[in-house]
Amino acid sequence: MNWLIFALAAPIIYTIVNFTDKYVIEREVPDARSVPIFLAIVQGTVGAILWLVNGRITYPLDITLLIMATGASIVIGTFLLFRALIREETSRIVLWTQLVPVVILVLSVLILDEVLTIPQFVGFVLILSATVGLSLKREAGVLSFSRTFFYVLGAVITWSVSDILMKWIIVNNPQLEAIQGDTVNVSVFVSITTYQALGFAFGGLCFYLAVPPVRHAFNHRLRHTRRLALGVLFANESIFILRQFVKTMALALGPIALVSVLDSTRIFLGIAVGWVLTQIAPTIFRETTTREGLMQKLIFASVLFAGLIFIFAFGTGGG
Repeated sequence: MNWLIFALAAPIIYTIVNFTDKYVIEREVPDARSVPIFLAIVQGTVGAILWLVNGRITYPLDITLLIMATGASIVIGTFLLFRALIREETSRIVLWTQLVPVVILVLSVLILDEVLTIPQFVGFVLILSATVGLSLKREAGVLSFSRTFFYVLGAVITWSVSDILMKWIIVNNPQLEAIQGDTVNVSVFVSITTYQALGFAFGGLCFYLAVPPVRHAFNHRLRHTRRLALGVLFANESIFILRQFVKTMALALGPIALVSVLDSTRIFLGIAVGWVLTQIAPTIFRETTTREGLMQKLIFASVLFAGLIFIFAFGTGGG
C-alpha cells in the first residue's frame, strides 16, 4: 500500500469534516451542547458495525477500557470545538488546532520523560508565536485575547491527553502493535478505531446523563432537527472516523515526520476552502475575504507550518 496516498488524503478529508461541522452548527443544529450527543450516537453505531465486520476482536478488559477512555475524553474536546465554531471562522480554528503537537511535546516531556530537542524548541516557539498572533484582537484600541481561542485551547489539551494515553497504551501492549516487519495488520488499526468510537459513545452517554443543560438541549434538538441534518451528521462523523483510519495507516506505512508535515497542509487548505465557500454561502461560513485579512492568516499559517516542520522533520533526532 502506498503511504503517500493516505498521507495526502488525510488533510483533504479533515478539511471536508471541518467545514461540514461549520454548516451543521450554523444551519442544522445551532446548539453546541447537543452536537456531541448526536455524534456519540453516530460513533456508537459505526463502532458497533466495525466491531462486527472486523471479526469481533477483543482485548483484555483493562486494555479495552483504556482505549475506550481515549475516545471518551474526546467528547469534552468536541463540545468545546463546536462552542468555538459558532463564534469563529473555521479556517482560524484549524490554525489554532495546530497547537496539538506543542501540547503533546510538553506532555511527553512531563509524563513520558522524553527530551525536547533544539529543533523542537524552535518549532514550539514559532507555533506559539503564530497562535498568539492569531488570537489577539483589537477592541476599543486595546489588544486582548479572543475568548474563542480558549475554547479551542481546551479542546487541544483534551485531544493531546487522549493521544498521549493512546501512545502509552500501544507502547506497553505489544498486541496492539500493527506493524510487524514489513507486514501491516489492518485489523488491529480497525479494532483500535472501533474501541475509540465506542468509548466516544460511552463518553457522550455520561455527558448526557451528568449535565442537565446538555440533556435538555439534546432532547429539544432531537424533536426539532430535520432528518436531512441527522443524515449529514451521520455521514460527516463516519468520514471523520475514516480520516482517523487513513491518517493512522499513513503514519504506519510512511515516514512519520513527512506524513505529519503533509497532514499539516490542511492549514492552507482551510484558508482556501473557507474563501471559496464564503463566496458561495456567505451567511453560513463568513470567512475573511479582504486582502489584509487573508494576508494576515497566510503569514501566520506560514509561520505555523515552519514550526511544524521543525517539530516533525527536524525534531526527531537527539534526546
